[in-house]
Amino acid sequence: EKNRPKVTLVDHVMAKRMRQEDYLPFQMNPLETLKVFSRSHLLFRVAIIVFLYYTGVWAIVSTLMIYVTRQFAFTQMMVGQLLSAFGVCTMFAEGVLVRIMVPRLGERLTLQIGLLGFACQCITIGLAKDTWVLYLSMLFSVLSNLVYPALSSMVSRGVGPNQVGVALGAMNGVKALTEGFGPLCFGALLFQFEDTRLPGAPYLIAAMFAIGALLASYSLKEDGSMGRDGVEMEDIQHEEEAEGLLDTFLKVEGTNSEG
Repeated sequence: EKNRPKVTLVDHVMAKRMRQEDYLPFQMNPLETLKVFSRSHLLFRVAIIVFLYYTGVWAIVSTLMIYVTRQFAFTQMMVGQLLSAFGVCTMFAEGVLVRIMVPRLGERLTLQIGLLGFACQCITIGLAKDTWVLYLSMLFSVLSNLVYPALSSMVSRGVGPNQVGVALGAMNGVKALTEGFGPLCFGALLFQFEDTRLPGAPYLIAAMFAIGALLASYSLKEDGSMGRDGVEMEDIQHEEEAEGLLDTFLKVEGTNSEG
């Protein structure tokens, strides 16, 4: 009889953990995202880099096809070739190059090379006068596609093992924010500069965002160690688990008392 409450508590906790809603206790909304960033200095700095970089990325993603069609009279075949070149560069970067550069150079230097490559890509597109220059700019996407893998690796190493999902989810939340802001901003800029002497100005502005992200990356640690951030995130996780177990125990005790 003395062991019965303990068995009941274990059964109750295990049953509670087996329910689907308890596998996903964290709901990604703006307030929760801000709360996660406020807990970790690393995530706060990463959020700034992600916001600046992906805001600039949407300058290319949302407007490039319109830009090359109107300014360079690209045909459907030429647009397909440009997209194919971009796809090949992306596959090479994420499938091959990142596996070589991150172990040898570290996350921070790989990240900075990627941001510099993206800035060069934007400048090349913005100042292009001939179609071959646009194809050449796609080569820089080999470097720009190193940014997200390097950031993900840095975040995974910089927080506690129980908080990797939350941290990456918060980072993706910032990316999602730029999906609304970026196209709206650069679509309007493309329209404003379309008939000027510098129709590629939106891409030069995107390069400035990339340079801002590059400067912000210097505040990150060289070795990508866990440091204070990982300890803080793990402590928060342990506190939340302890509070959940205490709440469960009190409920079980209340049920046994009523019985």
